[in-house]
Amino acid sequence: NKCNIYPDRSFTCRSYPFYLHPPEKLLVSTLCDGIGHGPPVDLAGKRMELLVLREAAGMDVSHY
Repeated sequence: NKCNIYPDRSFTCRSYPFYLHPPEKLLVSTLCDGIGHGPPVDLAGKRMELLVLREAAGMDVSHY
């Protein structure tokens, strides 16, 4: 059985371990065990990805 909530999770859950912080910062949680494992992340690209997700969720992006 697959998890049914996964496609409906909140913006915060979708973006973890990354957090948008105004005005133009992208913060990364150091509590995530996956940090430092796997391929490098393009932080500028990730920031833009999160802005798109945030806007798609109907959230204000004007101060980012």
